[in-house]
Amino acid sequence: MRKILLFAAVLWSLGLSAQQGFVRNDGQWEDPSKFVYRFGANAIFLTGDSIVFSILDPKDQHNHSAPEKHHYSDTLHYANFSLKFAGANKLNWKGGEAFDHKNHFYLGHRSRWRTGVPSFHGIIAQDVYPGIDLKVYAATGGMKYDWIVHPGADPSVIVQEYGGIEGLDVLPKKVKIRTAIGTLEEEMPYAYQGSKEVRARYQRGKDEVRINLGAYDQSQTLTIDP
Repeated sequence: MRKILLFAAVLWSLGLSAQQGFVRNDGQWEDPSKFVYRFGANAIFLTGDSIVFSILDPKDQHNHSAPEKHHYSDTLHYANFSLKFAGANKLNWKGGEAFDHKNHFYLGHRSRWRTGVPSFHGIIAQDVYPGIDLKVYAATGGMKYDWIVHPGADPSVIVQEYGGIEGLDVLPKKVKIRTAIGTLEEEMPYAYQGSKEVRARYQRGKDEVRINLGAYDQSQTLTIDP
């Protein structure tokens, strides 16, 4: 599973490491997010219909003498964009393996205080499309996600739509996402069954991409790493 290059680039340039996993929203945050993954001044929000990214422009953050200390400029610039899935079912996110530690929140009104809130190594949304699950993983240096195509399901229905971007370029070996803070990149998808690789390429729409696959055994589970 390869991490999305934009997150790796942001974290390497800022010298930051991610918090431990996806924190479940038990009501401590007054927003529609089901889980939140934060790293430094950046965040990823998992909602019922999308994955939302808020990425700080690396030029607005500079390391001081100690690598764990950071200085923020007076004016911060973010790329705020979303990834939705056209024609998909509601994203019912569920936590997988939990970290041992718990999170405690004493924010705002006492009614929103929460203790013992879990965070998870990975999250899954089952049947995003019929017979197709979406697995999301936290990782130092970025976020990973896989499509799990169960036997008999049709992966051609997967449509990834980008909202809030300035443009999308699909090249032979990468996708370039143009945002308010510059161009971010993703590698082309990698698909496999066991140890056997399956040919996979993106097909571009306006602000969306589909995944074209070569021949594979439809009686076996297929994993697509976008």
